[in-house]
Amino acid sequence: MSCNESQYCAYRHFAAEMRSASPCLIAMFTAYFDDSGTDGNSDIAVAACYVSAKRGWDDFVEAWDHARREEGFDTFHMAHFIAKPEMEHKPFCDWGTTKKDHVYNRLANIINENKRTGIAVAVPKAIWDATPERIRRHYGRQHYTFAVRMCLNRIVKWRERSMITLPIRYIFDWEMQKTQKREEITRIFELIGKAQNQAVAGLLGLEPQG
Repeated sequence: MSCNESQYCAYRHFAAEMRSASPCLIAMFTAYFDDSGTDGNSDIAVAACYVSAKRGWDDFVEAWDHARREEGFDTFHMAHFIAKPEMEHKPFCDWGTTKKDHVYNRLANIINENKRTGIAVAVPKAIWDATPERIRRHYGRQHYTFAVRMCLNRIVKWRERSMITLPIRYIFDWEMQKTQKREEITRIFELIGKAQNQAVAGLLGLEPQG
């Protein structure tokens, strides 16, 4: 999962809001979701998320900023990082194997040291497309929607296993204003947020407008 600029700015804005928040909100968790392979050229769609408390995300941003300045990059996209040099994705196309290995390991350690949990689900598109309509109608016709729902199931299990009852704020990287996957995921959270589904919302740590 790339740590892209929109997610990074989203956390910056979120952290600023939280500085004057109540102790309960400061202790809450935040889950950041991203997608991969949702374009038409990929056979597999992936949903992935990291969850941590405010302190973990604060430490993450501080360490990431140090890495950006010291290693010489601004925004990190994995697709650009691993692309062939002739693609000319600066500054990564100018780095040798030793430099890339060092930066990759450094960034991976920053993530792993500050997350509480990381979850990813991969969905083979052809298999989901062949799934009966009644199932796709319930879980989401978009491959990414189904992958997100499976991630949410894992979050429920993680919360139960870890005995976590504090709320979670769910943040997605909406790369476009209007897409089918965005509409489906929005409807899911709106449905979970209804009064009759409070039990489900409680399992996910989802609060009103969360």
